Amino acid sequence: KEKDKLQRDRDKLQSERDKLQSERESCLLVKVFGNSNYYVSIEQNNWEFAKQDCLNRRATLVIINNEEEQKFLISLNIRTWIGLSDIETKGTWRWVDGTPLTTA
Repeated sequence: KEKDKLQRDRDKLQSERDKLQSERESCLLVKVFGNSNYYVSIEQNNWEFAKQDCLNRRATLVIINNEEEQKFLISLNIRTWIGLSDIETKGTWRWVDGTPLTTA
């Protein structure tokens, strides 16, 4: 009985390890800018998938707060999904945290 319990615990830990390893391989920590960590997924998917993937990782798509941050993202030289959409009201752009787009 004890051996069976240990085997189940071992299997569960191996499964969790494999899941964490898979997550680590699909998402690479790129750089720290300001107080934020920026991750880049090696998967190519649509905006909705990217948004949900971030939420699953307890993160959000990037919200660009200033020109320096925008320059940082451009300097990565990669195609990037940002947290801006007009999905709720066509033509009204909002960041994923609900704040409206400003061009100041």
